[in-house]
Amino acid sequence: VSRRRAQAFLFVGEEAAPSHRSPVGVMRLNWITPVISALDADAEVWRWFADASIENPDGTLSPRKFSNISAEEFRRYSSMGVPIIITDAFRGLDDVKTLTCEAMSEKFPTGRMKAEYAKIPKKDLPNSEDNPFTLGDSKWMERSYKTGAKDPDAPVNAPFYWGIKGADDGEKVYDGKKNMLKEVQKHLRIPYFLSEKPNKHEVFSSPEFWLNAPEAGAQAHMDSHCQPTISLQISGTRRWRLSWPPKAEKFFKAPRFMDGSVYKAQGGWKAPYSFNISAGEALIMPPAFIHESRNVGGTCASALTLQFNEPGAGAYVRTLLPRLRRTGDFSECWSMVNRWAVLSTGKAKAANTAQQDTKFAQDSWKTVLKKLDKDSSGDISYVESLKGGQQASDGLLFYDVNFDDRLSSKEFVEGFKKWAEVERQVRNEQSEKWNKKTWKLEL
Repeated sequence: VSRRRAQAFLFVGEEAAPSHRSPVGVMRLNWITPVISALDADAEVWRWFADASIENPDGTLSPRKFSNISAEEFRRYSSMGVPIIITDAFRGLDDVKTLTCEAMSEKFPTGRMKAEYAKIPKKDLPNSEDNPFTLGDSKWMERSYKTGAKDPDAPVNAPFYWGIKGADDGEKVYDGKKNMLKEVQKHLRIPYFLSEKPNKHEVFSSPEFWLNAPEAGAQAHMDSHCQPTISLQISGTRRWRLSWPPKAEKFFKAPRFMDGSVYKAQGGWKAPYSFNISAGEALIMPPAFIHESRNVGGTCASALTLQFNEPGAGAYVRTLLPRLRRTGDFSECWSMVNRWAVLSTGKAKAANTAQQDTKFAQDSWKTVLKKLDKDSSGDISYVESLKGGQQASDGLLFYDVNFDDRLSSKEFVEGFKKWAEVERQVRNEQSEKWNKKTWKLEL
């Protein structure tokens, strides 16, 4: 579906005046009622992302670029799950800015990493560990291993990956007694566009370094975590390809979007997004996006990946819920979305009928007001939701159809009914078996 074709469809709502508060106002935001009411029409999903992005001459999309982004602008895009590029993301991150491939080798010489996706010759393996390469042995920057990826545009060489966040889980990611995770954390700061209190723990516990020789990079895959991602490009230039979650008309409990699997689908993978990220920039990406990166420069490219909690991707999950609820790669987040459904004030449940859902939603709204409506206004502000914790603020974004940072009774009740409808449908579906030979990707 091209953007021009998508705009020929009739959508819910009327034209809205541009918002004075955010660049997102260039879009017609008022048609963005929960798209799940139309059960995820492909043109509507395309428009959700295309109208908030830039169309390239070849018809693919690039994220919009921002500098000095406000908290409100950032929250709007994060909630919508629309990728953006922040050009001044390293503001206040002077130590991170220094972590080039060469500097990593010098600063963290005992770090242990792996070459992803490739079969490594035994002569190049210093040991049999899961992370066999030592950062301090600078020969790794001269090595190149083919991935055999089944896609002409995919990265042909294997990236080196230092998953230092795994130290908290007991993974051997460094030698010696000196804790390399703590050493890395000394270099970290919270990016200026994030609030520190709700994000510090997640940011500081999630660092991963991708160190890419020319033409090396991560094969297309979907991560299982529930938080949005920041990829900080420290040095070099990487080419990214992205796509939102494909259609899922059937329920798949098991993951399908592992490293490189989409290349083998019938017809291949047609990524809607294709763009470059240069040194000093950062990509912001929602959970459950299929993503691929490739170093298109002539020297080693260093990048740091982090996750953050707040603001979450509430509107994005609402819009793509029929897909995400049937996508096994997102399974660890299903219970989280259930907590969003009642703003973490109780236990959500989908009844047997829509009429019962309405009654449950109305009763749940009373509980939400009792616990979160501190100013007795009859609705919930974003600030009030933050005081209820992470799941409450994500729940507000999940239901906030008109993006006014307030949750009304109507938004809650109607949104809850849409959530319950999807839950009820999936509850009555049997998990399908994934046929790797015949599957297709439809966006």
